[in-house]
Amino acid sequence: MVREDAALKDWCKDRIHDRYREAYRLSLEVGLEAQDKEDLEALARTMDTLDAAVELLQRARSRLVEV
Repeated sequence: MVREDAALKDWCKDRIHDRYREAYRLSLEVGLEAQDKEDLEALARTMDTLDAAVELLQRARSRLVEV
């Protein structure tokens, strides 16, 4: 059971890092592409999405700190 818990924790940690890298890569890619094309609507949507993601993560962190 302890090994399974450790394996799950490792998997989750790896998955979090993978998702972080993907989110970072995509936000840069989309944001820079929108800037290059001077697509202000796409740039605004990208920023709104990033703001929403940060807000969700901040709420999740607050809940973890409360526990």
